[in-house]
Amino acid sequence: MNDLLARAGSLFLAPAAPVAPAAMVAPPVADLAGVLAAPADLACVAGGVAAALRRRPGARAAIVCAPGPPPAGRPASPAATALARRLSGRELNAVAGGTLCRVALPENAEAGVREAWRVVAAAAGAPVVIALARRCDGFDALLAQVDRLLLGTRPADDCAYTGLALEALAALGPPAALVTVPAGLLARRAAALGLAALELDAGAQEAPA
Repeated sequence: MNDLLARAGSLFLAPAAPVAPAAMVAPPVADLAGVLAAPADLACVAGGVAAALRRRPGARAAIVCAPGPPPAGRPASPAATALARRLSGRELNAVAGGTLCRVALPENAEAGVREAWRVVAAAAGAPVVIALARRCDGFDALLAQVDRLLLGTRPADDCAYTGLALEALAALGPPAALVTVPAGLLARRAAALGLAALELDAGAQEAPA
């Protein structure tokens, strides 16, 4: 299996086992999105999606949750700093950077999903992005309950495999669409801090119904 096929299979396509239904229902938030992208692109794609959701009325900061070690803190807006402080006060591993509050989730799927719902419950109306570098059974149950699913791709990615990946995401239930990974170092850094938004609607390629 070549590298491209391996990437499509392990990063984007659904695991072989069936997805178990989630036991919780999401509390109301301004927007709850799931983002999948290659590990090297995940921070900038998730941050750019969060920045786009932050444009909605009443949202001054957004939350990005991802499994793995906690990210380093960065200079942040007052709203993002206050949001990170709020989540930290609830014993969530949150740090602020730019206009975002980033929360580290446990890498174990069961614990990670449970922690993600705690974040959603404490979001106080802020948009929440669940950022994942690959599909797995436990997190699929969470992705099935978001408002939208977004798949980060590069222009050079193979269209056939991208289409399969998008259809597999759409099978979870929420609307699924492609977003383009920012090009250039400055654009990627700005998106990763929530300072530059990705285009989510105009021209977005959605999975066929």
